[in-house]
Amino acid sequence: MHNLAVKFLNEDKENIKIYSKAINSQEQYHIDILVDRFYNYMFKLYFISYIEKSLKLKSLEFKRKINKLKEREIYVLNILDDGFEEERINTIADKSINIIDEICSEADIKNMSSNTKLNEAIQNITSKQRTILFMRYIQDKEEKQIAKELNLSKQAVNKVKLAGLKNIRDYLGGDIYGRVI
Repeated sequence: MHNLAVKFLNEDKENIKIYSKAINSQEQYHIDILVDRFYNYMFKLYFISYIEKSLKLKSLEFKRKINKLKEREIYVLNILDDGFEEERINTIADKSINIIDEICSEADIKNMSSNTKLNEAIQNITSKQRTILFMRYIQDKEEKQIAKELNLSKQAVNKVKLAGLKNIRDYLGGDIYGRVI
């Protein structure tokens, strides 16, 4: 704490003057000013430290994303086609990417039905409910597999799924495509 007080006093010559007045006169007015300036100094230190840490963490996160994208990049090799005497583009596919999973993970569940009222109902449930319903009914995954992927219990997945279905049913008034659900 001693080093911090020394740095505070050396930051501004006015701090030393106020410190001297507070020590010599013992007046509450000077003490209050000194304490106020010290709290402002501490706030500035904490704020700058917070900003530095935030920037560092965001830059690390950005770097991880860039590296992940670089790993998934498709390499292109141009070769000379002997039969036509011209350059042909040849690509090497990235086997680590499952195209079906990529398409399904980016699919928008709100347009899965031609029934606009059903689409509105789906948009009125939580994103967690939408995700679980999408994984269960569109991707045809078992609740156990969904629970493992989302790091939830099987009971939690079932509870969220049932709540989502209930919310959709309530929004539709129990009727979809002329059928009671």
